[in-house]
Amino acid sequence: VDSEHVEYLRTLARAAEAQDRIDIVVRSYRRVAFLDPEDAESWFQLAAGEARLGRFGAADTALHEAAEMNPLRPGMPFLQGWIDENLGRTSQALDLYRLHLAAHPDDGLTRRRTIRLLAQGRRYDEAFREARALTRAEPEDREAAGIAADLAFAAKRTSDGQQVLQSMRRRWPDDPEVLAAAVAILGRYDLAKQGVAEAEGWASRHADDYRGHIVAARARVLDKQPDAALQHLERAVAMVPDSLAPRAVLARFYQDQKRWKDAERAWVEARTRFPSVDGLSFDLAACREKLGDLAGAEAAARDVLAREPENPTALNFLGYLWADHGENLEQALDMIERALAHDPDNGAFVDSLGWAYYRLGRMGEARTQLERAARLTGGDPEVLEHLGDIYKDLALKDLAREQYRLCLAADPANARVKAKLDSLH
Repeated sequence: VDSEHVEYLRTLARAAEAQDRIDIVVRSYRRVAFLDPEDAESWFQLAAGEARLGRFGAADTALHEAAEMNPLRPGMPFLQGWIDENLGRTSQALDLYRLHLAAHPDDGLTRRRTIRLLAQGRRYDEAFREARALTRAEPEDREAAGIAADLAFAAKRTSDGQQVLQSMRRRWPDDPEVLAAAVAILGRYDLAKQGVAEAEGWASRHADDYRGHIVAARARVLDKQPDAALQHLERAVAMVPDSLAPRAVLARFYQDQKRWKDAERAWVEARTRFPSVDGLSFDLAACREKLGDLAGAEAAARDVLAREPENPTALNFLGYLWADHGENLEQALDMIERALAHDPDNGAFVDSLGWAYYRLGRMGEARTQLERAARLTGGDPEVLEHLGDIYKDLALKDLAREQYRLCLAADPANARVKAKLDSLH
């Protein structure tokens, strides 16, 4: 073994790690492992790097080599658990996460992963116990408290859920985000009227805070009172006419109610007051697309490009808009490629590229890009649907079914995807 070259590669890997260049880290440790296959630490670092790049099969192989030589290395259970989780080996992942937590009980990240896996498996009682341990370790973490309350109700431990919510109210009485979390939880478990009472009470006690009206509006929506919700939102806009947040919430409320023309008007008013906020143009464009006004949607996106010709989000938006509607496909491809030149690992942009290839009939390239987009986005439902469509058209029915099922797991109400899945039976 050329020890100087090996040490150089290790140094390069450490420097790349500091710069978050995980691709270089992986290449360096892969070369070290090739030159010195008895170096257990390099195999471990290679596995960690591969996992961070989302290449969990390669990570699994590398970690197996490391474990053969040094099975007791600290961090081994967590890394193997993370790999197993992403390879669909949920039971093994849970066992390894719990082994890791036995040695590191204050590791909130691993406990959160454990909670999520248990909840995904509908093991709500176990998940609640883990969440309660998390709140004891991190008593000031508002999100952790909300997770514990939610899981208590899911486990049908209503009394425990109410106790957690009461504890949150006492600890953070003036925090509207805590109130919003409580309202959402109560709405999920058929307690929307309690949510209304709590939100209205908070808004009355904080009469000068427009955020109380926004949360009260949400509570009214959950209790199927859209007219009362609208009154709260209009009050919030009137209280702070120069604030963007209530105007955006009002526009989204109209969209949720399928009042697309009212939503368009609200987005136009918001953009008029805040012309430099690019996101408002994209929201307006998406709203106009729902109205069937593709020219208006294109115009809204072009408003951003007129100010910033290389704005990657605008380039991608317009390119995807055209591709999705089968228009200007070569121009669409060019715009999406320009967006990707700015952000090559953006999963949404890669999805757009794959979809443009699909519309152009370039199925092999479409499949490659959409498979990559699915990895980059962590399984975004829209990307999974696109990938399922590719597999379906390639007559890969088993793969298509798998993508549609994964999509429905994340978005159970998607009737379009359900129809596609049913058509494959």
